[in-house]
Amino acid sequence: MSTLCPKKDDLKDPATKKADRLKTLSSLLQEEKAFRKEQVCLAIFRTPVKRYSEITTLSKKLRDSIIDALGDEILSLHVSKTHNVEQACKYLFELSDQNRIEAVRMEFQGDHTSLCISSQVGCLCQCSFCSTGKIGYQRNLSADEIVDQPLFFAKNDLPFRNVAFMGMGEPFLNPNLFDALHILTSPKYMGLSERRLTLSTVGIPEGIARLTREFPQISLTLSLHSPFNEERNELVPFNKKYPIEELFELLEEHLVKTNKKTYIAYMIIPGKNDTLAHVQKLTSLLERKKLQHLFLVNLIRYNPPLDALSPSVQNEKKSLFAFKDLLEKRNIHVTIRQSFGSEIGAACGQLAAEYPRK
Repeated sequence: MSTLCPKKDDLKDPATKKADRLKTLSSLLQEEKAFRKEQVCLAIFRTPVKRYSEITTLSKKLRDSIIDALGDEILSLHVSKTHNVEQACKYLFELSDQNRIEAVRMEFQGDHTSLCISSQVGCLCQCSFCSTGKIGYQRNLSADEIVDQPLFFAKNDLPFRNVAFMGMGEPFLNPNLFDALHILTSPKYMGLSERRLTLSTVGIPEGIARLTREFPQISLTLSLHSPFNEERNELVPFNKKYPIEELFELLEEHLVKTNKKTYIAYMIIPGKNDTLAHVQKLTSLLERKKLQHLFLVNLIRYNPPLDALSPSVQNEKKSLFAFKDLLEKRNIHVTIRQSFGSEIGAACGQLAAEYPRK
């Protein structure tokens, strides 16, 4: 087995966390009438209430029982710091064990607001261009810690339309992910539409297959960044275990079963992965697929760490648009992802939650 495939012990969470919220509540309320749990869930997921002591529809005795088990704070995280620029705000969240994660709220033109949330503290994947990978893997987030990121924005009157799992971590390497997706989308809890969620992955076959089965309307993005296995091995080391051809076969199955647009994320690193040979190889990968029209290549500007020397903006734009034009001439659906927040370390590949890079 490849050393890149995490062992079960690698995914255990060494840090102490609050008890599982819904399981604990179910246990505490099992002697109560069914509507009591509905009242609690309504308060947690659909109102601005931030403390269990504020759920005045419950008796004080019941509120005290919940507080004894879970503490008074509903959210399992709190804001330590924020950084604002036009159209983007980055939030540094501190967890109950003092670990840190980051999330970003982005405002696009046309009153369209999205969240970029995290699934792990650090990341196992160690992609060469990503600041999160440079801090190493600390632990998985619990389902509550994942859910509490969009829940924080909802409770603080910061509306959002879409939620993207494009922050810190590889979502499919966190076994708590699917519990979180259930809470986010269930009408009993947050009730978000699956169509408003996007999940980005370096390509974990088991996770893609399960998403296809259980949440077929959630949008899927494959972080590709090179169509050549040898080069992608350097950029995305997990490629050594799950090569490109295998991933595209799985994506084709995903398209057949969902009939839903699937994104190919491609970060342009000028002089590295932006040649005509890359265009030709990427085109050949997509042209062989029966449902080619459902693939959308999403080109991304390279965002170096804040303390690194930035490449020429002029060269970046020239490379991005030249690559886009060459793909369009081959009838490949392609867009350039709008990017902002790079000056505060909030853009793609920059989230590091103030951890030192290894």
